[in-house]
Amino acid sequence: MMKHRIGIVWISSLCCLGFAGCADVQLQPEEIHSIALPSNPTTGYQWRIQGQKIPACLELVKKDYQPDEAAGGLVGVGGQEIFLFRALEKGKGQLTFEYIRTWEPQKKPLQEKIYWIEVK
Repeated sequence: MMKHRIGIVWISSLCCLGFAGCADVQLQPEEIHSIALPSNPTTGYQWRIQGQKIPACLELVKKDYQPDEAAGGLVGVGGQEIFLFRALEKGKGQLTFEYIRTWEPQKKPLQEKIYWIEVK
C-alpha cells in the first residue's frame, strides 16, 4: 500500500501543495519563510522537527502557535503551529516534521510532513 502525504507551505501570499510526501521550497539567502501546520495542542500532539535536524542552509528563527478563531469562546479548538526560518547560504536539505505526543516516544508519529529546501 502506498502512503501519500500532503504538505502545505505558505510563501508570502502563495500556497504550494506538495504531493507524494513532500513539498519543494526554493529560497534566496536572507529570505524569511514560514511553514504552517494544522495542530490542536489540547490533544497532546505537537509538531517537531524530526531529530532536531535543520539543514545548514537554514536557521529556525521562531516557533509559534496561532489558535483558530472560536465562536462563543469555545476552548479546545485547533489552530496552526508556525515555524519561521531564515535562509542562510546556498545549499540543499530536508526538513521532516512529526506530529507527536512527546511523552510517547516509542509510538510512530500521527502525521509526517517532508519539505525539500534549496537556497540558491
